[in-house]
Amino acid sequence: MSRVCHHCGKSNNNAGITFDNLYFCCQGCKAVYRLIHKNELGDFYDLYPNKGNIPSRASNYAFLDDKIFCQKLEEFRAEDQVQISLSVPGIHCSACIWILENLPRIKSGIVRAEVQFSNRILSLFFDESKIDLKRICLILDQLGYPPDFSLSSQKNPQSHKKNRELWIKIGLSGFAFGNTMFLSLATYFETDETWLVELRPWFDMLMFVMSLPVVFYAAKDYFIQSLKSIQNKFWSLDIPIAIGISVLFLKSIHNAFVLHTLPYFDSLAGLVFFLLIGKYMQKRVYQSFSFERDYRSFFPMAVSIISSGNKEKSIPINEIQKADHIILKPGEIIPVDGEVLNRSAILDYSFVTGESREVISKKGDKVFAGAKVLKRNTRVKAEKTLDQSYLVRLWNQKDKGGESPKNTPSLADRLSRIFTPVILAVSLIAGGVWMLVDSSRVVEVVAAVLIVACPCALALSGPFVLGNMLRYMGRIGCYIKNTGALLRIVSTNHWVFDKTGTLTQTGGQESIFFRGKKPLSESEKQAIRSLVYSSNHPLSRAIFNHLRGIKWSREVETKQLTGKGLEAQINGHLYRLGSAELVKGCREKDGFGSSVHLSVDENYRGHFEIRHRFRKNIAQLFQNMGNRNVSILSGDHPYEASFLEKITPQNSDLRFHQSPFEKIEHIKKLRKKNKVLMFGDGLNDAGALKESDSGIAISNESHLFTPACDAILTGKRLTQFPIIFHALEKSIRLVRFSFVFSLVYNTIGISIACLGYLTPIIAAVLMPLSSISVVLFASLSTSVLYNGLLKKLKS
Repeated sequence: MSRVCHHCGKSNNNAGITFDNLYFCCQGCKAVYRLIHKNELGDFYDLYPNKGNIPSRASNYAFLDDKIFCQKLEEFRAEDQVQISLSVPGIHCSACIWILENLPRIKSGIVRAEVQFSNRILSLFFDESKIDLKRICLILDQLGYPPDFSLSSQKNPQSHKKNRELWIKIGLSGFAFGNTMFLSLATYFETDETWLVELRPWFDMLMFVMSLPVVFYAAKDYFIQSLKSIQNKFWSLDIPIAIGISVLFLKSIHNAFVLHTLPYFDSLAGLVFFLLIGKYMQKRVYQSFSFERDYRSFFPMAVSIISSGNKEKSIPINEIQKADHIILKPGEIIPVDGEVLNRSAILDYSFVTGESREVISKKGDKVFAGAKVLKRNTRVKAEKTLDQSYLVRLWNQKDKGGESPKNTPSLADRLSRIFTPVILAVSLIAGGVWMLVDSSRVVEVVAAVLIVACPCALALSGPFVLGNMLRYMGRIGCYIKNTGALLRIVSTNHWVFDKTGTLTQTGGQESIFFRGKKPLSESEKQAIRSLVYSSNHPLSRAIFNHLRGIKWSREVETKQLTGKGLEAQINGHLYRLGSAELVKGCREKDGFGSSVHLSVDENYRGHFEIRHRFRKNIAQLFQNMGNRNVSILSGDHPYEASFLEKITPQNSDLRFHQSPFEKIEHIKKLRKKNKVLMFGDGLNDAGALKESDSGIAISNESHLFTPACDAILTGKRLTQFPIIFHALEKSIRLVRFSFVFSLVYNTIGISIACLGYLTPIIAAVLMPLSSISVVLFASLSTSVLYNGLLKKLKS
């Protein structure tokens, strides 16, 4: 009697193994079961019954004792903390993702595990002092997921190989379709000719031979995926197609060699040919809105490099070349792997590791892309050009409580649970009815229903519309992370704004005065400009620009105190510049602008009075917001409160003297009753951006990159954001309309097939056409929406 393995679901007539009153097909599956239960992961079998991988025989990983080889695989290292990505071909379903992402619970030392399902990559972050790569690979082997270290996996040509194989299948089925159609033409028009009667058995045999590679090679993926889904008790969208191909093939054999009537070999080859064409088109469509595209489409980010003559200039990050000397200020992200050039660098790798702690790298040490510079200016010699895929993954990592694609069933999967059984039922009913009406057409009708019903267009509608909108938003200076971030932004109802650098203009648009008992000396101006050079805060940039023409030094090691200010030893003197809390002895007054206080050697020297200019048309921002609630959180004095009260909606919450920590606490309170969207400059507001339901960093200069937010918005677009927001809302409505359009299309197609007006080959043509129609609708509708948005932005 055949029994099913509790772990992998494989049926086996042999004795097998019994453990815990459960049946296992082999010792390997039993070992994996024990490993899972030992680490209290038994709910795996409740969530994914019979979906485990069969473990292979343990491979020899002795080559991983070679540290030089292992270092080549590393994406990141800080002391004993290592990040690495492994190719794991055995990943095939959500059960695989679940077990692999729970590796930290199986073995201590593995800090984090993330699966990139589309390319079968397992990204691991582990502590090398507790576990090494060799031991991790042995554990993966025991679980049935051996990593692939072959040269081909490292170069990752899998996508190219799959494309080539798909084209071979298309060519093979196209050849068979053309030739079987040619051989069938005579029988369509003349059936009683003597020569045709004599040659027809040979024609049928020739068509049968040409159909074999079409069914067993070109169409094999449909059968394989269908069998896997049946084994896992899952209604795959491939099941109706596999049944349709099987019905046509078997009926063609029966007609040709038993009944000696017209077979369907030409329709069968044409069906597979058009199905594969549709598959290729779908693949191209998905690639067109894949997140892995040109880096410049997303980040308005540049870096400063030292050019010839020791001059500083900004270049786009995609133009970084090996051996370029990059200057990075506190708060900026290292864009490429490199080598520290100055005495030491203080870095924060929390964007990579998730652990916020300072890492000190000395001169000559290697540093990795994704590290944030802390406290002092850092020079890095680039060892690589832009590693696009890594920074995109950093930007796109899940840093909020929102949904993640890998944890959320796709629309196609959700549809298939209902759609596939319904379609199978409809095809059986249609077949039963036609059995009574005209039994000769039963196969044709059933196959047509099964083929035309594939809801590929339904699965494409949402992602393509939103994917198009992401591209269009990037063109106008609104860089949204992904479709999940777009949905979070649109769902918000309470908008919170920082003031300085967000609502106000920067970059020389301020009026600045120094108020002190005596004017600043030349040496003091030089020290102050050197002090503020290392900061990207809007007030620091304003003072730096105000002292234009004054010499300064890039080598000053500045200590940055979050929410307070700057401190440094310059020419033997202690300079402090910042808030009244930082600078002792100041007599703080509510002036007509932001006050930045200065002390030298603990002696109060005076303060810079910075009068901000609000962004042009700032009132329109609040007038066009509709009925959304507004909060403004500012660290400044309330000297502009009266102006803000005039332009903001009634009952707006205006708060001043807010530290970065107070902003975070206020947002926590707001989130209890609202969906909060935070606008900030990405520096002192980084915590508030991350704490909110959705965060938008305002980019006033191109050097800042803020992975903690959902979107980056260029400063000039802030006042027009309500217009952009309305366009995003319309895109959600387009998704719904596109979904209804696709559903109606499928319903009409199924109805016509049931009435007998569709042949299988026409149904196969209509299936990719339905996807084309959705793509065209999404492209045209989003293009119209984008052009309308441009007109509104220009008016």
